[in-house]
Amino acid sequence: MLKEQEENGNSSSILLVELPLGEATEGFELEKAICSDGLFMLALNHWDPISHSFSHPLCLTSPPLTVNVCISQPPIFSSSTLYLRIYGASSLSPPHRHSLLNQVSRMLRLSESEENNVREFHRKKHYKKKKKQLSI
Repeated sequence: MLKEQEENGNSSSILLVELPLGEATEGFELEKAICSDGLFMLALNHWDPISHSFSHPLCLTSPPLTVNVCISQPPIFSSSTLYLRIYGASSLSPPHRHSLLNQVSRMLRLSESEENNVREFHRKKHYKKKKKQLSI
């Protein structure tokens, strides 16, 4: 389920998109996901410890569109959803929505398959590193 709502500000509009956590709902904490992977330390990313929100620029596809996304998780009682505030677009086409949700889901490893992909990547990386060390 995707919910879009436009928030009217001073001179710019903010698009609000709700992203259900789905299978990741149980035990997911945005702060831990951002901090444990060091995402907050990468250039252009920003973790706000006061609002517990994460800002990150994304390049959406078909046609290309760059937006700034601010991701937040509501209080525990309704933590099955993430709120994505989109700056730089007054609306999103279906391909842009799809691109946005895929990128955020992948970045935060919201699906078991994404988590497995990352584990497999690290396993292969460690294997190659160990193999290289043994051959020296």
